[in-house]
Amino acid sequence: MNRVASSLALIIVGCAVVYALPTISSGSSPDSMFDSIIPEDSRDSPEIEFPVGWDGKEVAAAAKQLEENAASLTTKKPQTVNAMQWSPHFRCFMSDFFKETCEPQVKRMLPIFVKEHKLDFINLGMFQIEDPAIYFQTELKEFKHVTYKCGMDTITFAFNSEIWEPMAPWSPLPEKEWPDTELEKVLKPAANNINNVACSNINVLRPEGKPEKEVVDRVYAVMGFTRIKDQEDRVIVVGGHMPHPQGGTSGNPDAATADIPTVLNNHIGEKIKHIKGQPGWANAQIVVIADFNVDTNLGFPNYGHRGRAFDSSDDIKRAFGQMSDLTWTKFVSNMLGMIRAPSKTDAKVGDDVVMDAEDKEKPATVAYALEQPNGGWIAQPELENSEMFESLGMLRTDQATMRFGTCCASKPAAYGLPGRDFYEVIFPYAFDRILTSGTELETKMPLHTHLEKLNRRYFADTPANRHLYPDFYFAKGAAKVLQQALLQGDFHMPIVAEIKYTPITAPTVSARH
Repeated sequence: MNRVASSLALIIVGCAVVYALPTISSGSSPDSMFDSIIPEDSRDSPEIEFPVGWDGKEVAAAAKQLEENAASLTTKKPQTVNAMQWSPHFRCFMSDFFKETCEPQVKRMLPIFVKEHKLDFINLGMFQIEDPAIYFQTELKEFKHVTYKCGMDTITFAFNSEIWEPMAPWSPLPEKEWPDTELEKVLKPAANNINNVACSNINVLRPEGKPEKEVVDRVYAVMGFTRIKDQEDRVIVVGGHMPHPQGGTSGNPDAATADIPTVLNNHIGEKIKHIKGQPGWANAQIVVIADFNVDTNLGFPNYGHRGRAFDSSDDIKRAFGQMSDLTWTKFVSNMLGMIRAPSKTDAKVGDDVVMDAEDKEKPATVAYALEQPNGGWIAQPELENSEMFESLGMLRTDQATMRFGTCCASKPAAYGLPGRDFYEVIFPYAFDRILTSGTELETKMPLHTHLEKLNRRYFADTPANRHLYPDFYFAKGAAKVLQQALLQGDFHMPIVAEIKYTPITAPTVSARH
């Protein structure tokens, strides 16, 4: 008898003793006394038979049954959940920006990443293609998807419908939009609004010649899923695109100031708590997949908290040399407030001016600042995983993806020694993360791995590989071609969490009279 089974067997025998004693002394009926011991919502459960009577054999039988049930729980098969967060961002899909080069490669790479990492859940930030229904039916038939929308902000969430079924009916509509007429619900969200679109912020539209208008912004959804082949294995999944906190430089300047812990607690934590309060969901695992738009200082596994490349004009310029010219000319060169002053030892938000030759302050466009003494890209506000866990009602010791820079193509640096034909481009901010209550988590960087393999000519030119990968994969310089096509606008790196856990179920005890 293992330790868990032994403990549970002792508990049930103890319950029988507690049941018997007051009956002997007071003369109360066994039924009424047993009702005071066994919770009402546990009676008549088919999971465990508890024969009520004075015969010690019946008590022993109940204990044996509980032991067998407990033994089955302790040997329950471990499960895995693989999730990906990826925000290609809207300019990748805009015809007047990078649609021609970026969108085709994103649409090619997504099925590759899905197959290689056997993904269960995908959260795509601003995946604003014109034909999502046709795309998923053609490229990812096993996945069901929905696009949630708050104002201009969108996430496309998808799940493998051959493995999971949703807790609530899945919308047949290709897009679910929150109406601007319900702004008050953004500020005071309802906990029972699950499997549906929700917004966590507002911003102000200022159309020329028209009155200002407050509109919803920053979309998320909290959803419950049950594994089809194991109905006791349940997962609460959050997909989202969080608002930028105060001091962040790449958010909408007309958006309301957001406190990320408050958003996580009031919007998402309350919905998670609501789902866990439903019958059978108390032990559901939690997986949060989001672009949090806030950095962390825990350090990069490869190059420290803030690699020196991000403080170097030379390394920043080398990065743009590896990228499409359009990213520099159409987007980055005239951005203001992204390069910090050279006198600062730490990158801080607000250090957005540099000195000219006459010692006068100038607006720090990226193009201007990189030609002056400077301190590289500024930093963004930080929030550690432990604080997020606490805000979400999770344990501070839960798991999260490692700190990898996922944001963004507008703030790059080149990684590696000078003199090479190909440099991997890296990003400074760990905005995209996956959090989970699972017991193990391994972090994968799909695009990083592919670029590395392409640079080493890893993919053999075979008919099988030709069927799986684009033709350019088998030509010299393929890594540079893919990097130039994708790393445009505010493109984020994809990040994958491979999660392991053992599903937990709790038997109930029922009385049969």
